[in-house]
Amino acid sequence: MRAEHHRVWLKPLAGGQGDPADSAPGLGASAIHQAQPGIIDDATADPRALSNPLVAGDFGLRFYAGIPLRTRDGYNLGTLCILDRKPRTLSDQDLRTLEDLAAIVMHDLEQRLEGRRSAMPDSNDDESRSARVSGGSSHGEL
Repeated sequence: MRAEHHRVWLKPLAGGQGDPADSAPGLGASAIHQAQPGIIDDATADPRALSNPLVAGDFGLRFYAGIPLRTRDGYNLGTLCILDRKPRTLSDQDLRTLEDLAAIVMHDLEQRLEGRRSAMPDSNDDESRSARVSGGSSHGEL
């Protein structure tokens, strides 16, 4: 789940659609702004979630558990979450598994970012900058 100012983007693996939904308190947008997991066992009984379109609308969401996807620098990018149309209670083991999955996702994202950074020329390197500006090597070749 990725939240913007007024929308939440759902990127499901199975079922549902990847369309944006209006953001409302009590679900992913709230979980992104906290350090702890956001868990709602029964959204229809939780005042924080009642106005959310996924709960009040046709989707009929009842259960939500989201783990913030936090960078090493402390920025929350989104959440790894699970949803259900039935109320559920997340066990301690289930919560640890979801936290482990979120850590794997962040490790993969951080590795991809590091790979991209290492593949790019260092813009602070005078030799690289000189070569890019001149269109060739900075070692005196004509």
